[in-house]
Amino acid sequence: MLKGKKENLKTRNFKRSMDGIHKMVVDANPGSNHINNDDENNLRILKQRAEQLAKPPRSESDVELIEIIEFTMAYENYGIESEWIREIYTLKEIVPIPGTPAFVMGITNVRGQILSVIDMKKLFELPATGISEMNKIIIIRNKEMEFGLLADFILGMKKVNVNSLQRQLPTLTGVRAKYLLGISSDKIIILDGEKLLTDKDLVVNVRNEN
Repeated sequence: MLKGKKENLKTRNFKRSMDGIHKMVVDANPGSNHINNDDENNLRILKQRAEQLAKPPRSESDVELIEIIEFTMAYENYGIESEWIREIYTLKEIVPIPGTPAFVMGITNVRGQILSVIDMKKLFELPATGISEMNKIIIIRNKEMEFGLLADFILGMKKVNVNSLQRQLPTLTGVRAKYLLGISSDKIIILDGEKLLTDKDLVVNVRNEN
């Protein structure tokens, strides 16, 4: 804090000096309403430098961070914001539902609650890696919808600078681009949880409002 105060005082003194220089130049040209071009250019440069010095330094508070859960699907790294995640659950048993799209794996019982499970690899047309005991479902939810996303491995939680996300990538097209929030600097494909939960094409279990 003390260092910042010293820098601000230095900037204010610099600006006052600039005003003094301008006054001296004008006083040196009595009877004139303007100064010559060279002096004016020099003053403009000095003022620009003063304005740059007056700008506060960037701090971590200027960086907008989001918290994501990172996981893998078909050897690619994905992420989804933690605000949409209810919990991560180990997939123990799943019951197929006849007549549903191929990406709907079926339903599973999560501590007495029946939830549908979406296989994002099939939705994104990624190569299948097979189901093992390590398979997890990431249960996402909002006020109207709740279902599980199949993941191969959960890598953990991390924070990402949302302002640095790449919003488009030529290799991500079609349905993957549809649900894309952005790609982080370390190549994590971050999915848009809100779009996943509000897309009617993914709705397979609407709550009964009656």
